[in-house]
Amino acid sequence: MDDAVAVADNFERIWPYDDRGRLIGEDVWEPDPDRAEIVKLDPADVVTTAQAAEKLQPLIQPLPSFDEMVLGKASAA
Repeated sequence: MDDAVAVADNFERIWPYDDRGRLIGEDVWEPDPDRAEIVKLDPADVVTTAQAAEKLQPLIQPLPSFDEMVLGKASAA
């Protein structure tokens, strides 16, 4: 990852959710792009998606059924 960079800027974001709490989109605004700063990262500081997946996999569990947990309904099997 010798070419990795970070962009430091003042972004504004809105994440809309549906009535079941699921993310359904993302709106991002960059009010003043002239103030953005691009910083080259040290390759030793960059975590790849493969490295992150390997470390996080033991922590990732399936979500419980929304119907069972929130609505009190048995899920259809």
